[in-house]
Amino acid sequence: MAKIYIASALFTKKEKERIDDVAKQLRRLGHTVYSPKEFHVPNANEMPNADWAKAVFDIDLKHLDEANVVLYICEGMNGDIGAAWECGYAYAKNKSIVVVETGESDVISLMVAQSARNKDKIKGYQS
Repeated sequence: MAKIYIASALFTKKEKERIDDVAKQLRRLGHTVYSPKEFHVPNANEMPNADWAKAVFDIDLKHLDEANVVLYICEGMNGDIGAAWECGYAYAKNKSIVVVETGESDVISLMVAQSARNKDKIKGYQS
């Protein structure tokens, strides 16, 4: 089974629910899944912001390195810049990238589109 890193915006309630649902479905299929949404830095409230940001970056990078697939849940041209960076990093590391366009927009970044090994839509998430 695959080790899948989920790259996605994770700010709105809709985005968070989508990530949870996708992670749950992938795990049900037997995949190992890392979702940055599920990671919490211990004692984060007591840390300076720069230290917290470095801790998040380091753990996400560790999991990107361990993954063999990056699943980018993309919301068109307004997709998350951090998730797009994660795709670029994965591309540079020659990892498989799957772009799932949610139906929020018919247009995605040409750089993201060209880096993908597979592009698809999650039918249940089209608006």
